[in-house]
Amino acid sequence: MLDIIAIPKISKFYHVVNTGKKLKPTEISKEDAKDKLCKVVGKRYISGGKVQLSLHDGRNVAIERKDSEKYGVGDSLVIEVPSQKISSALKIEKGATCYVALGRHAGQVAKLVELEEKPFGTPTDAVLEDGKHKFITRKDYLFVVPKEFKV
Repeated sequence: MLDIIAIPKISKFYHVVNTGKKLKPTEISKEDAKDKLCKVVGKRYISGGKVQLSLHDGRNVAIERKDSEKYGVGDSLVIEVPSQKISSALKIEKGATCYVALGRHAGQVAKLVELEEKPFGTPTDAVLEDGKHKFITRKDYLFVVPKEFKV
């Protein structure tokens, strides 16, 4: 999900998105291909005074403990390719632009209206609005993206 595909011989660059029924390559600029969006799916303390961020694509990033408050589970990180450095973070918060990666609304991009916490370990719901209507999906299905993100 959101992997970058580069075909340098013809100068074409794509990111892969789920449209609900299939994966779709969406053309992006060469500049956009230098950054990869990764969702933080886990966060834990490790030895050496560091914090490990687990990302949706299987990679792990170790950061200094003092920087750990900048990143939370559910946030998206902008990772520079190929250096693998974190250039910025997109917080999962009210007003954030989100891409729905899974579920009935997969492939939609909408603005996050609110997160509805549920009791007893039940997954958190997210209320989103795409300009025409509001809908609810699971918070786990969301990927925070830049405002100019296109599917």
